[in-house]
Amino acid sequence: LEALAIENERLGSKLSPTSEYATDQAHVDAQLQQLREEIKNKNREILELQSALSSGAPRNLSSERGVAVLEHRHIPSHYEVFGVHEIMCVDDNATNLMVVEQSFTPRGHKVSTCTGGKRLISELESRNQLPD
Repeated sequence: LEALAIENERLGSKLSPTSEYATDQAHVDAQLQQLREEIKNKNREILELQSALSSGAPRNLSSERGVAVLEHRHIPSHYEVFGVHEIMCVDDNATNLMVVEQSFTPRGHKVSTCTGGKRLISELESRNQLPD
């Protein structure tokens, strides 16, 4: 019984917090608090940027971060510059032809489809055309 009491006392002194442990814990707590503040600030910046981007309007974002005014410049599409073009698509899969047609027709392009190379040649000959 006396041996157990001595061992318990020995282990107890190793397990009890020391001033060194308390200092280390205070340092860790301070670092954790600093990281939380940094995360909060970054989240605030992200929300501000998301808001500016989603509004679509030019906006001056906090000059201390060196962020410039967002500007929107329209870049014309090929269709806007050169006008309507005809797209000829050849595929033996009707689904693929439908996807091409549904993708380009709403953009103002004329779409012609064929299910094989021989049909394409016949179509072009009947129009007296050559492909680009």
